[in-house]
Amino acid sequence: MEIGGRIDMKNVKLIIFGIILALLIVFSFQNQAYFKEKHRLGLDLVVAGPYYTPEISNTVICIVVFVFGIIVFYLLTLSGRIKRRKSIKELNNSLNDRQNEIASLKRELDAPKASTSGQIPPDNVSPPQEGKENAAATL
Repeated sequence: MEIGGRIDMKNVKLIIFGIILALLIVFSFQNQAYFKEKHRLGLDLVVAGPYYTPEISNTVICIVVFVFGIIVFYLLTLSGRIKRRKSIKELNNSLNDRQNEIASLKRELDAPKASTSGQIPPDNVSPPQEGKENAAATL
């Protein structure tokens, strides 16, 4: 359950889901009489006259209202999710461009070193001096 001294988030989600499910079951058992009741919903249109639905239990009404709420929530948050997705794509493209630019700049820095490495003498070897060679040749 613990990873590196921290509780695994997957298990926390399962525990929270279990608690919510248990509360929902307790709520439904305590209110069985209410959920078993049936009602007829009416709609009175002035033009067409009253309209009544067949008898519907409160359970069905609660489920329909819950699903309707989920759909409304989804539609209300859709524009924000689309904007965030677009922003994430733009930021990822910008990140890729910056990484490509960094890689090309590193290649440019490495290119002069590679081309001039054969032309620069090592630091520990000094070039021959003409005066010393001539002196050695005369001895």
